[in-house]
Amino acid sequence: MKSGENQYTLAYNHQKASMCLDAFTAQEVDYRGQVVEKEENIGFYQDIKGHPYETIITSLYHSGIYLETKQLKPNAIITKKELLELLNQMDNMENESIDNKQELGQTLTKEQGIYHLVERSMYGKLASRQDIFHYPYQDEDVDEKLKGYIAVAYGLDWLPKQDRLNPKAGLTKAEAMLYIYNVMNQKK
Repeated sequence: MKSGENQYTLAYNHQKASMCLDAFTAQEVDYRGQVVEKEENIGFYQDIKGHPYETIITSLYHSGIYLETKQLKPNAIITKKELLELLNQMDNMENESIDNKQELGQTLTKEQGIYHLVERSMYGKLASRQDIFHYPYQDEDVDEKLKGYIAVAYGLDWLPKQDRLNPKAGLTKAEAMLYIYNVMNQKK
C-alpha cells in the first residue's frame, strides 16, 4: 500500500473484515498505512449504534473513509463538501478544488450524489450519454441529464434494486456511505 510520496508499505488486506494489517507488526492500518487507534481514542461516531448501516459505516471508517466528526448524524442530508471529502478519501486524492465555494454547503439530492459518484469513476464519460441507457426505476421526476449516471450505478450494483429511487429526495450521509461501500466492494 502507498504510505507516502514514493513510499510503500507491505500490508495484508482482509476483504471480509474490510481491514488492512501491517505485514510486520500485524497492527490494523488505514489506507495510508497509519496504525488505527481504538475507537474511543480517535473519536469514532457516537450516534450510529443500532443504525441499519452501522456495519457499513464502521467498515468505511476503518478503511480511512469518514467525516471528521463525533456525531455523524447518519440520517441528515449530506452536503457537497462532505460527499467530495468521502470520495477524495476513497480515491486517495487531495481535496478536489471547487471554483464556487458556496456550492460546498449545498445539500445534495440522490440523483446529484449519484452523479458525483459515477462522474469520479471510469464510467463518467459513458454515463453522460443518457440516450443509450434505460432508466431502471419507475420514478418519473428525474433530471434527464442524470438518467445515464443512475442507470450506470444501478447496472454496477452500486444502488439498491427496488422499484423507486426517489431521485429528488435528499441523499442522507448513511445512503452516501452505502453507495461508496458498494463501489469499493464491487466484484471485479
